[in-house]
Amino acid sequence: MSLEQLIYKPKSLRDRLVELGVIMGKLEETIVSTLKTTGDQLTLAELSERLGESEKKVFKALRKLFQKGQVESENRRYRLSSQ
Repeated sequence: MSLEQLIYKPKSLRDRLVELGVIMGKLEETIVSTLKTTGDQLTLAELSERLGESEKKVFKALRKLFQKGQVESENRRYRLSSQ
């Protein structure tokens, strides 16, 4: 593999759409699904444990969902937005 190939790796269409915010990433989809299934508010630690992902990674996904208005937070507990 050449140095050029190591530096530049073309992204898939799905990856580009996720970056642009057109579609949700897989972790975001899993968070929404988990919150729907539980029907309850969950902390970052609880979501992280259920998803088997680091709190940092889950927090970044939650932030994106919060910016899109899909998730709300109260007292550090997350739930789906009522919109």
